[in-house]
Amino acid sequence: MRLRTPNTAHQISTTLSPSQLLAFVKRIEAHIGRRKTINKGPREIDLDILLYDDDGKLVMRDEQFDLTIPHPLIAEREFVLRPLAEWVTLCNAMQVVRMQR
Repeated sequence: MRLRTPNTAHQISTTLSPSQLLAFVKRIEAHIGRRKTINKGPREIDLDILLYDDDGKLVMRDEQFDLTIPHPLIAEREFVLRPLAEWVTLCNAMQVVRMQR
């Protein structure tokens, strides 16, 4: 039986560069016990950097670290789009509340 894993999206602030953030995320995955078994198969944890705003530059590619932001398959993954859409909705609601003050 395969356990369903929760999908969430989070906004963070960091001083790390995209490649440093990727290295940090990979260390978290390794600490939790992620092991690559089957390509695109089930795993203990899968952390992705969906978006990264680097002074307004929202699209980037780093060949050295095999990093593309936004994730190249973001539009094809409902399990990514659903929490991302919820996050965007929440951000918009928070903006409306701030404007009403």
